[in-house]
Amino acid sequence: MEDKRKYHIIVGSKTFFDSKLPSFSEDDEVDTFLELVKLSDTAKQNRPISDQYASILIVKNDNYHGIVEAAHDRLGPLIEDLTTDEAEIYIHNPPRVLKAYLEDQYKRDLIELEILCEEYEIKRDPDLFSLNHICLFDYLFISS
Repeated sequence: MEDKRKYHIIVGSKTFFDSKLPSFSEDDEVDTFLELVKLSDTAKQNRPISDQYASILIVKNDNYHGIVEAAHDRLGPLIEDLTTDEAEIYIHNPPRVLKAYLEDQYKRDLIELEILCEEYEIKRDPDLFSLNHICLFDYLFISS
């Protein structure tokens, strides 16, 4: 059986994301996306080829803020360049381009993909909602 990267997309708050990460032991070598990008950039500037590949990678949603929109197209291949073939990759709130890339890779049976979404529950009292709506409507109508 061929080794495949295992992607875990976690959509939700930072607290939800952190709660869905496994408990890593001290022996686990866990890399973050920004650390690996910096190492890769340093290696490219110094010309030696880095043999540093992550087997566990965490990509937090604030990692995308410093990336220009055009670079979002390269996120999927960049993650592949920085990880082993059997890596576990945890991605928090991926940009649409990255999510679409991973879904395509999954459909072609090239990766394993799990998507977890935080459920938000808004408790609404329909009577209060209707009342507020009517009051606003009456206010606008009377004010006119």
